Amino acid sequence: MADFITNKNVGFIGCGNMGSAIIKALSASYPNQSFYLFDKDLNKSQALAQDSGKCVEAVSTLADLLALSQTLFIGVKPKDLDDLLLSVKPFNNQESKLWISMVVGRSLDSIQADLPSNHSLIRIMPNTPVAIGEGFISYCYQADGLKKQSIDDFTQFMAPLGKLQYVEENLFDIASAIAGSAPAFIYQLIEAMGDAGVYHGLSRKQAIEMSAKTVVGAGQMVLKSHKHPAELKDAVTSPNGTTIAGIRSLEASGFRSAIFEAILATIERT
Repeated sequence: MADFITNKNVGFIGCGNMGSAIIKALSASYPNQSFYLFDKDLNKSQALAQDSGKCVEAVSTLADLLALSQTLFIGVKPKDLDDLLLSVKPFNNQESKLWISMVVGRSLDSIQADLPSNHSLIRIMPNTPVAIGEGFISYCYQADGLKKQSIDDFTQFMAPLGKLQYVEENLFDIASAIAGSAPAFIYQLIEAMGDAGVYHGLSRKQAIEMSAKTVVGAGQMVLKSHKHPAELKDAVTSPNGTTIAGIRSLEASGFRSAIFEAILATIERT
């Protein structure tokens, strides 16, 4: 079993937005470890390697990546996964490997079925704030395929990227919607708040910074106070005050329902 702490060979298949965020964060956290990248677009993997530091190298073929790496992150689109697994089969007689899949909607069983019995698999769903060490990473694995020490190594290795949380695989779609897709909804909220600030005279920079900091602060209040969001909302809401007037407008516009439906729509598309 690959040891995440001493293993010098970590490979990435696919250099999309999520894969790139993880590569940059891990290479910054472990500058003495070797990382190898493969993407069908060699220019993309070479550009990412150049941006990520001396410990990251792009390779031109999947065979090269498999020969160099004992731990492999899968960051391809769901529609490309079957072709990838088919391409990997000729090399499956090599040493045991640990695979880490971030492919949306593909279960452990569906991937493990195409891997040799001596290969292990962890499924993860990160979000883009991993790039700055503030991410949330859901993960699951088959209990009979990994030792506790291996999971401990995995969580320790990934810790610089943010919060890791084990989630039962049957709940992975909802976890993916909330932690994986919802940052986009929060960005829209920040943008809308910023637009309102600009409308009333703030500079764009002032409005965006003020809005983003407010979202960060509110999130930290929930996490650190251990109070229900409704309780924290009520603490800001004075009788006949400005905040309750704003809340009334949000309720009239279907704010909470819109968020609820956005999460459900994300799950349905998974």
